[in-house]
Amino acid sequence: AASASSERRGIYVGAKADVKLENLIISNGYVDAKNGGGIFLDGKLTINTCEISHNTVTGGSNYYGGGIYISASGILIADTIDVNNNVSSGGAGIQSKGTSTISNSFISSNVCNAWGGGLRINGGKTEAFNTEIYDNSANYGAGIEHVFGEVLLSDCNIHDNTITYAETYAGADIILTADSESKTGELLKKFGVDRNSLLEALKAVRGNNRVDSQDPESKIDISKLDQDKQKQLINKNSEQNS
Repeated sequence: AASASSERRGIYVGAKADVKLENLIISNGYVDAKNGGGIFLDGKLTINTCEISHNTVTGGSNYYGGGIYISASGILIADTIDVNNNVSSGGAGIQSKGTSTISNSFISSNVCNAWGGGLRINGGKTEAFNTEIYDNSANYGAGIEHVFGEVLLSDCNIHDNTITYAETYAGADIILTADSESKTGELLKKFGVDRNSLLEALKAVRGNNRVDSQDPESKIDISKLDQDKQKQLINKNSEQNS
């Protein structure tokens, strides 16, 4: 196990590095007023069958990636990883500004006091396949917060994430910010779902109250769509696009 105590992160991967990790536990990393408690990634990291847990970032709302922080130059290729019980102000499990591919993995029980409890995407390109994101908590976007960048989710299960201030913030499982809507449509492109169809579905489920403007920053909360409504919406869009 790669364990860190005091103020010292678990692993740093430099910009020119190409690192492969297997069968490791990366835990108890701690940094203050810095990003990346468990792993800070500037270069390329291929990681298989590893646990990243109980890492912490402190220092206020501008520091991210309790478990893993991927910078704009970073490349993460992860298969069968378990990212759990990490803490930071945002992107408590994983914060990605670079290129990330995550497969067959779990992101759970991560805690942040701002945005993106499990996964926060703030640039680059992120793809997740057959991955479960659950039991994370945040003020909003407890499962995933997508700020901007390209995103593809395939065969993922995102559930039972919790927003801390339900009356003020939104997006227990997924939240799309205004930036993410304008910069990319990839998050739900696979299902033929766009902002307008989401708003129509929300109106059908919740009535017109507060649907056109979820909050002052026009966040979209899709956590209220039950599975039947999602299927109806997907079928409707498939018919329109055929």
